[in-house]
Amino acid sequence: MKILITSDNHLGYNETDIIRGDDSFNTFQEILKQANDENVDFILQGGDLFHYNKPSRNTYNKTVNLLTENCLGENSLVIFKNTQEPNRSVQTNVFLNKDQQDVNIRMPIISIHGNHDDPSGHNSVSPLDILNSAKFINYVGKVETSDEIIIKPILIEKSGVKIALYPLGYIKDRRLYRMFTKNKVIFDRPDSDEYYNILMVHQNRVFRNEEYLPLEFIPEWFNLAIYGHEHASIKLTEKNLDVIQVGSSVRTSLSLDETGAKYSYLLEFIDSEWKITRKELKTVRSFILDAIKITGSNIEDQIKEKLNLMLSKIQREENNDLLPLIRLKVEMDNEKNLNRYSLKAFVEDKIANPNDFIRITRKVDKKTDTTVSVSKTITMNDIFLKMLQRENLVTLKETKIVDALNEFINRSNKNSFTQILQESKTKLFEKINVKDLVSDEIENLIKEISSKLFNDDVQIKKLKLTE
Repeated sequence: MKILITSDNHLGYNETDIIRGDDSFNTFQEILKQANDENVDFILQGGDLFHYNKPSRNTYNKTVNLLTENCLGENSLVIFKNTQEPNRSVQTNVFLNKDQQDVNIRMPIISIHGNHDDPSGHNSVSPLDILNSAKFINYVGKVETSDEIIIKPILIEKSGVKIALYPLGYIKDRRLYRMFTKNKVIFDRPDSDEYYNILMVHQNRVFRNEEYLPLEFIPEWFNLAIYGHEHASIKLTEKNLDVIQVGSSVRTSLSLDETGAKYSYLLEFIDSEWKITRKELKTVRSFILDAIKITGSNIEDQIKEKLNLMLSKIQREENNDLLPLIRLKVEMDNEKNLNRYSLKAFVEDKIANPNDFIRITRKVDKKTDTTVSVSKTITMNDIFLKMLQRENLVTLKETKIVDALNEFINRSNKNSFTQILQESKTKLFEKINVKDLVSDEIENLIKEISSKLFNDDVQIKKLKLTE
């Protein structure tokens, strides 16, 4: 049995850019070709298949074309068990497209959602739901309840190899961390010990205070943990657990995590043994990150000389013909000026990101400026919240309106305001006996009940924070 593992493909990223618009699709096509060349039985995709929560029609169209060209065809021999094992309650939580009679799937893709393409809006729909409904992929790992998570495995068999796949789509890291500490995450295991157990998640792996999934939380009977989300590609072994942090297949930022080669991973079973092989992706643009400290005059000459060194390094080390990505951090004195247009003209046609290749930091002269100012970044949420607080609202709380606005903007949830209105109205009417009211009492009673409800919410939040 062979399995190709990929994650964070971010289809549609920067799709309107003239130079880089097709990067995410080209590399995804390479990944699908790798899978076909290796004749894998299926693909595991660890989240963030799409870059945007509402992909464009262009993105959907290109994605469907790629899946049609590479995944349809004569069925493979791998068996996905969809029925209960004897005397066991364990069963897969999906009906996989490979077993559908009205479509021929040569290479099934099993995918979870990430933080970019997570479910949202009416009926909590992810872009992956659409591909799943069209039977192009198998979307799994969607959690419907908030108080407890029960993860049932997808049981897979071929030629005597048995795999139990436990998929879990993205959940806010702090919430998942606390659910693990309270034993609210339950893995429903088969009775047999013959299974090779795989956990596939889309979470932080590197330490962030209560905002990551530590390896210590993963039960010791797992053989492999697949992490999506963080973009650096890393493979390690912790005790008896193999860990693959897959990394992204397209560079979505000009940061340290995006440096280095990008990979997919091949998991191969031979008899009772298994091996994991990294497969470098050749269609990813080269990226180099460097810094320079400006001294003296001739600022632009110093920067151009540094840029030439960076470009020469890429030409020596890389073997594809794609224009590279560059990020140069420039430290310079406050009083020095820089002609950005001249530098942009210098790198035009040499790099793929001429509009954002340079980042300038200004050095403060300690002799002339000995004061240290500490300022809080003011966000649009802060401004909007202050505006609302000046209105002395009664039945609606300002923070609820801000949350609804964010939901409307970031998730395109057209019902966000209707939902908070309905929620507030329901809570009020639960406390009011309308038949016993007279008109003079209504306004005062609403104010009184609203204040009590608000105070109750505050107390609940405080209790949650202290748990």
